[in-house]
Amino acid sequence: MKKQTYFAWKTLLLSLAAVLAVSLSAFGETVRVAYFITSPHVIIDTGTGKPGGACVELFEKIIAPEMGVTVQWESAASSIPRQLDQLEKGQVDAGLVFAKNEERMKILNYPQHPYFVSHPTLAFLKSHPIEKISKVEDILGLSIGYGTKAYVSPFMRDERIRFDLVTTPNWMDLNLKKLLSGRNDAMYQPERSSFLYYMRKQKLEDRIKLISLPETAELYTTFSKKARADLAERYDRAFEKVGGTARYIEILSKYLDTDKL
Repeated sequence: MKKQTYFAWKTLLLSLAAVLAVSLSAFGETVRVAYFITSPHVIIDTGTGKPGGACVELFEKIIAPEMGVTVQWESAASSIPRQLDQLEKGQVDAGLVFAKNEERMKILNYPQHPYFVSHPTLAFLKSHPIEKISKVEDILGLSIGYGTKAYVSPFMRDERIRFDLVTTPNWMDLNLKKLLSGRNDAMYQPERSSFLYYMRKQKLEDRIKLISLPETAELYTTFSKKARADLAERYDRAFEKVGGTARYIEILSKYLDTDKL
């Protein structure tokens, strides 16, 4: 009887040790995350130089702890082309603020859940005569500011559309300056919140108008195919558990009027 009790205790202790080892291993995981500036989702703190913003907060403070991982941010923001190259080569594990297309799906694992769904939008000066966009012909001949290798929604993939593309990490700021100075006719974003953030921050509501396109786009936190294969699944489980969609809108409300989304 004593022998049986001894082996029972031994088995229990070994099981507990195994569970503890797995738990410690999980919480010891580090996920390397690259980012590009796209406010309010990713904002660089001018004092510390560290990333902040709604997407950064959701992933670092809410999703990652539930996944049992620690976030290791890249030392600085990169351009979109550089970040895609890093993800393809496995130099980083994850990237923020990515919409989905066939090219990206070859190098990225997408979770099932986008953290934000919005309408692709064009920004114009209020003096521009356009009031509605229902077909591509409505914007042909316009010079439209955007970022190199950034996601282009289906409506905007017509080869006749004329983009003015920039590559710098602060591409949003540069395109906004071009719009305000009249060097471009419009500025494109695959989601509306970025425009709302900039208009509020720089008090441009009286100078800029937004026109949504007849489609939607989804934003994801994505993972390199060369990173651990289960990261996207673990992200989904964590996202569901914390009510990720509602939490994200709640975080966004710190930066803009979410009723205007």
